[in-house]
Amino acid sequence: MVEANRYGTIGGSYFSLLFLAGGLNRAKYAPMVVFASENGLIPSFQSMGVEVRVVQPAMPTPTGSKTGLPKFFGRLANAIKYRIAAILSVLRNAKLLRTERIGLLSLNNSIDSAHAWQWAAILAGVPCVVHERGWRHRYTLTARILGRRLAAVMCVSDAVRQHLIDCGFGRLPLVTVHEGLDPNDFRITKSPAAVREELTLPDDVRLIGMVGHIQRWKGQDVVIRAVGSLREEFPQLVCIFLGEVPNDAADREFSEELQSLIEKYNLRDCVHFTGHRSDVADFVNACELLIHASIEPEPFGRVLLEGMALRKPIVASRAGGPVEIVSHGVTGFTYPPGDSEELAEHLRVLLRDGVLRASMGEAGQRRLVDSFSIEKNVASTEMIYEAALRRT
Repeated sequence: MVEANRYGTIGGSYFSLLFLAGGLNRAKYAPMVVFASENGLIPSFQSMGVEVRVVQPAMPTPTGSKTGLPKFFGRLANAIKYRIAAILSVLRNAKLLRTERIGLLSLNNSIDSAHAWQWAAILAGVPCVVHERGWRHRYTLTARILGRRLAAVMCVSDAVRQHLIDCGFGRLPLVTVHEGLDPNDFRITKSPAAVREELTLPDDVRLIGMVGHIQRWKGQDVVIRAVGSLREEFPQLVCIFLGEVPNDAADREFSEELQSLIEKYNLRDCVHFTGHRSDVADFVNACELLIHASIEPEPFGRVLLEGMALRKPIVASRAGGPVEIVSHGVTGFTYPPGDSEELAEHLRVLLRDGVLRASMGEAGQRRLVDSFSIEKNVASTEMIYEAALRRT
């Protein structure tokens, strides 16, 4: 199993891999997880008895601009170095697959990532399956070539599967495997009162929240506008955003825009950014409801399962995977992406009606157990693994 994100940021794909690796039938599978960099979840994998390796991609030292070489030759030298590094990565990965006698390679991100591992699987004669967890506007020619050799592409939602078909991958072995969650793995360690105290908030605040990296496509600005229109009716309303700002110039710029928007609506006291938290469950549990606001299609929306595990009603944008998770009018509400007015109206309905919040929260927890259990996810994945192994 390979997680190819080399930046070390921990997203939903890491947790999905953690629960899958931990849930596999050990009488049939001995999982080894390979990361491209160190990360804070490695001890959790190891505590489950999963072997972990860190295999960094071969990264050449670029030829600098002060070498005296003409710019063209400098670029050519860099291109050659990167091509050589890519070949070396493939050979090294293939050697690992052979040495460790790996029977099946499972890639955790996308058909358009970890190409060095896909080539390595071909060289080593190992069947390869891929989890398609993303939503890409373009796919490379390499992805189209290597995709033909994949034993299966496990899409995290029907929306992702249809997107791949629309992008010309309809002949690939595409199958939908929804992500899963065990409510018992989402544990509470502190009370809502302790969370409010940590945020230096008074006891009478009404918390709502959103979880996700601070990025434009995640739609935090939509939520801030909605909160601005609710403040007069709900003066004790406080919205918390759990998530870090990725180390990217565009994301940092968006974060600054959010601060300007907060100033515009005079929301300094009712909008809080917590940054990265390892205790997300405690903060979500302290909220009356959970918001999802992506303005572009979300491949799945694992955080929605986490909210459902804690019996929180969900208000989610109506694009991509969340439509398959949230049952509109039963476990929460959905709204058109980017529509802050309709978002505000759904929030208003839930904030006014505690009985409705409770009933939707209970319905969401039941839906999680019935349709998105980790047992169902692992069983479906094992069936795909076994089919791939039978074809070898």
